[in-house]
Amino acid sequence: MDDVEIGRFVRSATAVHRAGRDFRDALAAGEGHDDAAERLARSIESGLADLRRTETGYFEAEAREAAPEDPETLLAVVAGQLRLGEVALAAGGAQAEVLDTALADLRRTTLTLEQPEQARAFAADRIVSHDLAEAVATLRARLASTLDAIATGTADVVAGPLKSLAGKAPAQVKEAWEKVSKQLFLDNIGGRLVRLGLRALSAALGALHRLIDASWLETARDRLVALADRAGETGAGAALLGGMIGSERARVEADGLLAADGLNLSRLDGGTEALGALADRFDGVISKLAIAQAAVGGIFVVQGHLGLAVPWLPLALLGAELLIGAVAVVLAIDYIDTTVNVGRVRGARLILLDAARTA
Repeated sequence: MDDVEIGRFVRSATAVHRAGRDFRDALAAGEGHDDAAERLARSIESGLADLRRTETGYFEAEAREAAPEDPETLLAVVAGQLRLGEVALAAGGAQAEVLDTALADLRRTTLTLEQPEQARAFAADRIVSHDLAEAVATLRARLASTLDAIATGTADVVAGPLKSLAGKAPAQVKEAWEKVSKQLFLDNIGGRLVRLGLRALSAALGALHRLIDASWLETARDRLVALADRAGETGAGAALLGGMIGSERARVEADGLLAADGLNLSRLDGGTEALGALADRFDGVISKLAIAQAAVGGIFVVQGHLGLAVPWLPLALLGAELLIGAVAVVLAIDYIDTTVNVGRVRGARLILLDAARTA
């Protein structure tokens, strides 16, 4: 999101937070909650409309081949949609304590998106090696730290989906995926706030499906399910994930490439700088996806208080976690291997191959 879009979302989210507090107070007082619910619903609708405009702008730019290099903006939209959905569903359940938690979650997300970008770890790096041996060693170390950062960030996001997948029968996983792979049924379910929450969830899932080709999502889903089977109750750390996303292959490839004769010092240093920038870019992307994953976790908590009002919601949330985990895997593969083309990114292997060119 650019500064204007962030400012618009912050204002919308602040209005939702204020209206949510008013609704919570009305619930406690036992009067005026219908009017307060109406104000809250209008605030959430306005916030969703703002996010929808940002999402539309992203995909229109992509269609003109003017899309941003990273899908960070779209993932921030998804995170915002899910947090607004969490508040709407919590309010729809009329549980004051649950609503308090949802409003606090929204506030934290707002503050995260509002904060100016922290200085990236490698953004100001200017690499000037004294000799070829130093350039090779520096590039090798930067490649290792970049691959570690990609694997660790991905592992953090997929930890929730892997935990939810543990012990699930294949038929249940298949049903959950199919639930979120088509338009959710939103008619005649609950009151206005509940329907708003489900609409927000549906919009977020739709945006993720538009971002990445379906065949890649299905490939990543299958890898994630297989990883869940291998990891069991212990979960999958960065080391186990590395083989799945291609980071171990890149390390092995680097050993051969960097042992070749005729390497160019300045080209190696340029590769080191490019790898640092890549790690910073991935951090910005995966951090937004982590917010989205946390928001789904928040909705999981809320849905426990909705009872049978939305009987298919638990299954849809399992599918949502699986979808977010699949997106994380696809992004990691792309930032390492440049094969998925989510945005315009030169992955670690392309950077390595260019840096190690001898011609």
